[in-house]
Amino acid sequence: RDAAEVAAAEATWKWSNNAALIQHDYLVQPYGGRIQPSKMRYDKIADAADYDDELVGTVDGELIKRHTIDGVITLNQSPNEVIQGMLTANRGFVCERAGSVWVTSSRPKDPITTIYDGIITGGLQFRSAKPKRDLVNRVRSRFIASERDYQQVDGPILDRTDLQATDGEILSTTINLPFTLDHRRVQRLQKAYLDTSRLGRQVSVQVDLEAIDAEDELLDAAVRIDSDLFSEANGIYRVASVGFTETYSSVQLELVEYDKSIETDWTPADDEQAFTVEELDVS
Repeated sequence: RDAAEVAAAEATWKWSNNAALIQHDYLVQPYGGRIQPSKMRYDKIADAADYDDELVGTVDGELIKRHTIDGVITLNQSPNEVIQGMLTANRGFVCERAGSVWVTSSRPKDPITTIYDGIITGGLQFRSAKPKRDLVNRVRSRFIASERDYQQVDGPILDRTDLQATDGEILSTTINLPFTLDHRRVQRLQKAYLDTSRLGRQVSVQVDLEAIDAEDELLDAAVRIDSDLFSEANGIYRVASVGFTETYSSVQLELVEYDKSIETDWTPADDEQAFTVEELDVS
């Protein structure tokens, strides 16, 4: 993304805590994912990095980067443990398709194609909502604090009393953010996590291969279902996985409900809570 930096000349590289760039760097390290850099999709990684570098306002008027990765890893941690922790920092994914690998961020997506009755080649499996045990209306958090030498501390608590009243009880979970620094980022990630947890619709469907012009780019993309036969499934979904059927004439898609407004639904004056790391008791 910077013409002054040359991939083959490490001396030209600049320091960054951009979440997508850190994820990429770890994936290609010999102590990390050990993926050959030639297999990485740098166009997609650049797009994720651009989004992570966007500035977001805070109550005190400061502008902070949307998503960063800070903290410490050790070589006794498994690569999977590390990368899963890193992906919490920008609600991203590691994607692999046709031998290429890339990391994504949570940039809002518009549907790139529509699935309609004419291209559905098999049955459609549909789940209309999550079971209650998977719903969340209170989110606790743990994140890293520079005041504690990048150790994890208890973070803000997000309580949705309106949802608790609707659900009839408190449904609590804790999100672990081992590479997120600054409670204001934590709070944005908390809100997005809770709102996403309330989206429960899932679809498994087979579609005609020839009808999907953007098939190569479907993974992690957003798609629209507009069906007369399966109207209860109509809506916007994120493509969680793409695979061929046994005949190779159709594509099997696994879809999860998606709402792009969740990623930008944040008003500091209304949503940001005051928070300070508790003093460490050394007595």
